[in-house]
Amino acid sequence: RALGSDGEIGFELNELQQARDDESLEMQLMAMVCATYATGEVVAFALIRHALKALTPTPFREVLREIAADEALHARLGPMLVDHLRRNPKSTWLHYPGDRWVADCVRQAIRELSARDVVEQDEADLFADPEAAKQLDLLGIPPSEPFRGAYLKALREDVPDGLARVGVEIDSTTSPGGRRASR
Repeated sequence: RALGSDGEIGFELNELQQARDDESLEMQLMAMVCATYATGEVVAFALIRHALKALTPTPFREVLREIAADEALHARLGPMLVDHLRRNPKSTWLHYPGDRWVADCVRQAIRELSARDVVEQDEADLFADPEAAKQLDLLGIPPSEPFRGAYLKALREDVPDGLARVGVEIDSTTSPGGRRASR
């Protein structure tokens, strides 16, 4: 609304739905814990932290700061659930499928997320114009290339580190950006 729109925000329906398949509901829930919470939410929090550091102080950045408090909780949820389930193998609400399964699920989520185009090219092109770049900063949109770098770094480091803190190691694999990860 501050930019003159009607305030309606549209999302692709598939972005708002949890895909279902023939796996048991329990395994689908565990996949959501690993892919959505222990991976996607960790990346989202890294991106908002990056934006807060990169942007000029404006009311738009302050909105991001408020959102960041909520995102911090989301980013902690996945690894905490994995940790809880690992420590409570007789849990009655959700069975822990083992470290290998969790690591495989997270690696798959990392592969899928690293294939996403996190910055649209037309937006990235705007940053080549100093005046447009200044306007984007004032609107709470950080420069595209460092944002993309923060995204890949979160996939390469933050996600594996969060799981390593709770005892789940992500095996050595080619990580986003082509570098080898030592997890």
